Order: sequence, then structure tokens, then C-alpha cells
Amino acid sequence: MMLQKHILTLLILFFALHFISVEARAETLSSGTAQKLSYRYGQSRSGYSTAKLSPNLSIKWFINTRLTDKYIFAPKMTNPLVGEAGILYFGDLEGNFCAFDISKKKIIWRQKTIGHVQAGATISDDNIYFGDNKGYLYSLNKKSGEVLWRQKYNVEILSAPLVIENEIYFTDLSDTLFCVSKDSGKRLWKVKLDTFTRDIIVRDVAAPAYSDGKLYQGFSDGYLYCFDTKTRKNLYKKMVGGIEGINDVDTPAAVDGDTLYASSFDGNFIAIKTANAKTKWKIMLDGSGYPGFNDNDLIIASRGGTLYNVDKSFGNIIWETKLSPNLIAPVITDKYVFAASEDYLYVVDIKSGKVLFEFEPGSGINSEIYLTDDALYFLSNKGYLYCFMAE
Repeated sequence: MMLQKHILTLLILFFALHFISVEARAETLSSGTAQKLSYRYGQSRSGYSTAKLSPNLSIKWFINTRLTDKYIFAPKMTNPLVGEAGILYFGDLEGNFCAFDISKKKIIWRQKTIGHVQAGATISDDNIYFGDNKGYLYSLNKKSGEVLWRQKYNVEILSAPLVIENEIYFTDLSDTLFCVSKDSGKRLWKVKLDTFTRDIIVRDVAAPAYSDGKLYQGFSDGYLYCFDTKTRKNLYKKMVGGIEGINDVDTPAAVDGDTLYASSFDGNFIAIKTANAKTKWKIMLDGSGYPGFNDNDLIIASRGGTLYNVDKSFGNIIWETKLSPNLIAPVITDKYVFAASEDYLYVVDIKSGKVLFEFEPGSGINSEIYLTDDALYFLSNKGYLYCFMAE
């Protein structure tokens, strides 16, 4: 009798653990496919999505999200979409930040901002954080759009904020890295580099990346800096760009385990060790590059219009596919690369580099792509939100 009770207890425990495991896995998969809480799909800026979307796409719908129908050309690719639970969040160049309900196909709230919103947002708990081109950083309630706080900083905020526990990190156009309180927006500390004295800089700012207590930030002096977020010390800096010319590090670095990828405006792209900044390899691209990666592949989308698959270990180019100029940050899945330029949307086979799908919306593209298992979303320069679904 005692033996039977032990067997029954073990069976109950086994099925309970199995159920918990399945539930946890389902939650993880749901988080990866139905949600995108920050720019480049996470703190490491990997650009990786677990979505299983097929490349055989067709337009399901497109809807104007602006109050006017006028064309507004973006001076940089703007409005990276973030979202969760069927709601997409994005800013615009008319001075608004919006929440769009996918199932209802309409804006459910719209909050006026002081300046234009030209950078990505980050969702954390019940709030959403973003900056504008007047130097304001905002915290909104994601359900109602209510402004919880708004703080003024130096100059234009063109990078997506990074939330780490109770702190927010972001960089403005004056080469200043800020750390502020998540609850109030009050400044905790800042790093101001003496680099904003050059006659020519690139009007763009790299979003900070983070992994394992270290924050990585590129600046207009051509260096990538590593900071310890606990001690606030600069652990090292690494030259990415060339010595001469415009060498701003103006695209986000990406952290892949013990390797850090970074690029500069002059086309230099490096892989370094996160522990000591030692160079693993270095290559030249036809313009600064946005890295994205999965377990096996490193993909780089360049502003020169070329998509590269590069060997992670040695930096050898496996394939390169010429697309159109000014590619923006790609979204990487296990099988495909979802890329966009100012004019075109592409789906490319990740192993061969073959273009499987191409679309020209007519009014340009100015947002990072948002993927789910069954749909793809992006914004056009005229403020239209496009939805593509697999055929």
C-alpha cells in the first residue's frame, strides 16, 4: 500500500513538472513571437525573432495612422514598432505617440508630444518609454497613454532607451549618455564625451546595447565604449572606424555571448571580445552596418544597400546580396532575413542569400519590421501601417 502511494506521488509530481515545463516553454515562445518590447528585439540588440512567418506574403490591409495624409520624409529611419498582446506602439513626425489595436484596426489612444518622435520605444511592465527631437524623455501608461512623467534633457534624443531594472539609459545627439530613474526620469548620472566639436558628424545616434552588467555605446569619435552599470566606470573603449574621414559609430552594437559586433559610418565592421576588447576579426562594408544574428548566422544590413551573411568565427563573407540603398536594421529568424530599405521590403533566404519576396509600398518605409507568427507590420513615410500575412 505504501509503495502504491509513493508511485502515485511520483506520477503526480512528474505530470505537474511536465505541465509547468510546457507552460513555461509556451510563455517563452509567445513572448518571442507575439511581443517585441524593445528596439532590435531585446537588450543585446540581436534583431532575432522566433516568429515562424512564411516568406510567401501578401497585403492583408494598410491603414493611415496619422491625423493628416501628407507625405513627411524622415531624415532617418524612424518609428521602430514595439508591441505586445495585440497592440502596436509607435511615434510619428507630427508630434504624436500612438497605440494601435491590431484586431480593431484602429488607434486606441494618441498622446501629443513636445517634439517629433524619431527613435524607438521600450516597454517595461505597465509603461512605455521614448524620447523626442526636442530632448524630452517620456514615460506613458501603455494602456491609457497617460503621461506619467516627462523630463527635458540636452538635445535631440534619437536613440531608443534601454531599460535595465529600475534605470533607463539613452544617448542624445551631443554624445551624452544618460542614466535616469525609471520611476521619475530624474537623472542619476551621465557621461559627456568631448567629441561633439567636429565640423561634420552623422545625424544619428546608436542605441545602447547591454549584456551581463555591461553597457555598450558607440559615439561620434569612432569609438565603442564599455561601461559597468553598477560601478558606472568606463571599462574600455575600442576604435571601430578609421582614423580619417567620418567614422561615427552610429548604428547599434550587438552582443552575441562573448562577442560584440559594431560598425562605423565609414564601413568598418568589427567583432571583438566583450571581456577585453581584443579584435577577433574586422571587415569592410559598403557603408555602416546593422548586425543581427541567430545561433548560427550573422547578418549585416549596410547603408550601401548590401545584405551580408558573415562567418561568426573568422569574418569570412559567406554570401552577399545587393538590394537597395539605406538598408535598415534587419529582423532575423532561423530561416529568413526580413529586411527593408527606404523604398523596399525584402525577405531573403538566410542560407543562400536568395531574395524570396520583394515589395515597394510607393511612399517609402521608415520603421523597423515587426513580426509575429502569422503577420508582418511596418510603417510608411505617409504614416500608413501595413499588414502582410502568409498566403
